[in-house]
Amino acid sequence: MAIDSVLRDGSYFQSLISLWSQEAESKKAELDLRPDNVVYVKSLAKTFEHAYLDQMIPNIAPLLSDADRFKQRAGAEFLAGLLRGSKHWSLSAKKHLEDWFLSQLSVIFAHIRPDTIRFWEDFF
Repeated sequence: MAIDSVLRDGSYFQSLISLWSQEAESKKAELDLRPDNVVYVKSLAKTFEHAYLDQMIPNIAPLLSDADRFKQRAGAEFLAGLLRGSKHWSLSAKKHLEDWFLSQLSVIFAHIRPDTIRFWEDFF
């Protein structure tokens, strides 16, 4: 599959996150999770299941504690889509993702600020 070959490229997820981490065009947009991004990752997770999880996690983790609100928002969008898309994964793959996510909760909560709280509220 063409999409599979693109996803295998080690730089794909880093490039995607770099694009999503850019400043929003409007003040309101920078405060909200972007549904298109969440649905895109959800679709990837549903289609390819956990095949790319080990490539995604190292790219998401630094965003969750980044001081840049745009990077945090990108991390929240990616994580929301991944969690929602993992609904029908095997139990072991889902547990791996959930265990990692639970280990990140303290990091997420420690880095929520007034300018990031809105999209974290949407996430949770």
